[in-house]
Amino acid sequence: MPQLGNVVVEQTGIASSIVTSGRNLCHWAMLMHPAAVTAGDLLVAGMKLRTTHRIEAVAQTAKIPALWRRFFVDKVGDQIPDRLPDAAVLAVYSDYDQDDSGPYSFLIGHSVRTLEQTPNGMSGFWLLPGRYLQFEAAGRPFEYPAADWEEIRQFFARTHEYERTFEADYEIHRPEGVAIYVAIKL
Repeated sequence: MPQLGNVVVEQTGIASSIVTSGRNLCHWAMLMHPAAVTAGDLLVAGMKLRTTHRIEAVAQTAKIPALWRRFFVDKVGDQIPDRLPDAAVLAVYSDYDQDDSGPYSFLIGHSVRTLEQTPNGMSGFWLLPGRYLQFEAAGRPFEYPAADWEEIRQFFARTHEYERTFEADYEIHRPEGVAIYVAIKL
């Protein structure tokens, strides 16, 4: 089984039978051909908020895009102590109320060595090691990939091979792209 750093990759064969929608076929094929991986075990410190998909669906009420802007305008990443050298920005979705139809927490930040020195006004989160489906997002790095998340929700509605845990999901944003990790049951 191939291994990328601390991520073990196991390719799935889900997408080939689903790629029939006719709209942006390349995006659908790439996004909906996830790899089952063992990942997580990351400490993340940054800015946190609570929201719902209903709030995020309306541009005037959406909180996540505003938090992304604030993260970069206020240079929040520079204020996070004990950052790991990797320049990736992580976005963590956690504290789901049962599933993703209700409120959840969203944290944007960086990987850190310890959460003990998380500054006042910021939050920390430990992404537990576990099983995830890794999706390559078509959205632009360092922005909320709303369209990609909608495709992912549709993917889980169509397949019964994998079931989400709703414990914590995350995105890794790098200049070359965005990887989305969705926690799944074993």
